[in-house]
Amino acid sequence: MSIRLEVISTSHVAAYCDCVLAVATDGGFLACPSTEQLERQALNSIAEGGVHLLAMDGPRVAGWGQVMRGQGDAVAHRADVLLGVRAQYRGQGLGSRLLGGCMNVAAARGIEYLELEVRSDNQPAMRLYHRAGFRATSTVRDAMRVDGVAYDAIRMILSLESR
Repeated sequence: MSIRLEVISTSHVAAYCDCVLAVATDGGFLACPSTEQLERQALNSIAEGGVHLLAMDGPRVAGWGQVMRGQGDAVAHRADVLLGVRAQYRGQGLGSRLLGGCMNVAAARGIEYLELEVRSDNQPAMRLYHRAGFRATSTVRDAMRVDGVAYDAIRMILSLESR
């Protein structure tokens, strides 16, 4: 499998939205807005020069990584990171590649801290984030409800300065 990482462009938006929706419905680990909202967010990210990396398997988006810098001077040194990989591509190191790419781009842009939330029962993702150096800072109780079941989330942070 020859998967390449690319920065999102307008030609990728439909395939990106398809990937996000697929990941969101697979296991309920991701809260997902509507397709229209996803398209708008992706186009805004492109227009603003945001960090949005795609793992491309031919024309198909196999996964993505996104870094959303804090809004305003007081929090511009921090960013949230979002990551998702289609089920059939998991366990092949793609999440590590995407996360590493996001970390590198964020550091190059002067971001000092990356933060994320991961559902507390998503052990593969938690292992990935721990291996990358993220540390748990808090638990968000009842962070997500899927089919009427409440799930906690673990808030994690990584200092890019200590890498």
